[in-house]
Amino acid sequence: TNYTAGAALGARTIIQVSPSLNFSATGLFGGTAYDFYVYAVNLDCNGGPLYNNVSPLTGTQSTTACVGLSGVVPIGPTAPAAPAGFPSLSGASGAIAYLAANGLTAATQLELQSDYVASVETYPITIGSISCSGPGKVLTIRPASLVATPIVFTASNANAIFDFNGANYVTLDGRPGGTGTSQMIQVINTNTTAISTVRLVNEASNNVITYCDLQGASVTSANPTTSGIVFIGTTTGLFGNDNNTISFSNIHSADQVNFPAIGVGASNLTTAGTLANNDNNIITDNNIY
Repeated sequence: TNYTAGAALGARTIIQVSPSLNFSATGLFGGTAYDFYVYAVNLDCNGGPLYNNVSPLTGTQSTTACVGLSGVVPIGPTAPAAPAGFPSLSGASGAIAYLAANGLTAATQLELQSDYVASVETYPITIGSISCSGPGKVLTIRPASLVATPIVFTASNANAIFDFNGANYVTLDGRPGGTGTSQMIQVINTNTTAISTVRLVNEASNNVITYCDLQGASVTSANPTTSGIVFIGTTTGLFGNDNNTISFSNIHSADQVNFPAIGVGASNLTTAGTLANNDNNIITDNNIY
């Protein structure tokens, strides 16, 4: 049997198949014990590869527990000092930079306050891998419950306004306090040659964009495999951009002149049947026009 890094083996995952005496396991949950099995393999034998599956090397190693954010964290000019609050999402003093360095310890809601203004952000707002995120530790960005007028993230950027670049278990929810049906987050890219307004790339998986107003103006590309107001792109990893959901959102033009060529697009730059494909993404209950 020939094994491939990233493939499943029963309940396990193949990390590496090579002559190297070292390996690196990444994308693990914090504060978790992992078991490792190392099998000797001879690739030169007739009829090989042949494995020593009788007496593998085994060992257990625990990852470090995260000490980052949890609960409701206000974002805005009058928010408490970090880490109890942050003035912005992006930038060196923003919540995303803190999460990148420290992770999170439980489900976390970054709540945009009534006095928050999106003009303080640096675009694109890039959300990468966050330590300790997972099914029970989702990071949510949403307006606070008292927000009554839309928060507008707008710029002209060639790539995206929100860039989910390796992000996992992140939700962008336009509903104040996460309830109701109001779309109080607008994300607008006025660039006429932009790749996207919201982009998911490089193993961005299990993310949700919901109850948002997403607008674009990119008129130059009519290829849904390379662009879109929402674009699920390529990956530098093994598994693709999987299990993302775009729901209950308006997806449309930013003005009445530059009508975008593509509403929702997804890359097809991988081989059919391979792990690196973009799989199980759900586009549901949106107005795309």
